[in-house]
Amino acid sequence: MLEYHTGYTVKELTPLVKTLRTMLACPTDDKLTAVTTKYSHKVFFEVACIPLVAVQTLEDALIEQQVS
Repeated sequence: MLEYHTGYTVKELTPLVKTLRTMLACPTDDKLTAVTTKYSHKVFFEVACIPLVAVQTLEDALIEQQVS
């Protein structure tokens, strides 16, 4: 379904997904911290407060999707 709607495969997006997760887990500059602060507010449904998926869970899900 992802490929149908976006033209990208899970394999193509895997490096991006891993990089984004790392950026969220360990913000390296004030801009990323500001994004977290902004999206922690109720007006944005506090999405920044949702815990990140564990690295191993993410890896397993990406592998599973590539096999499917």
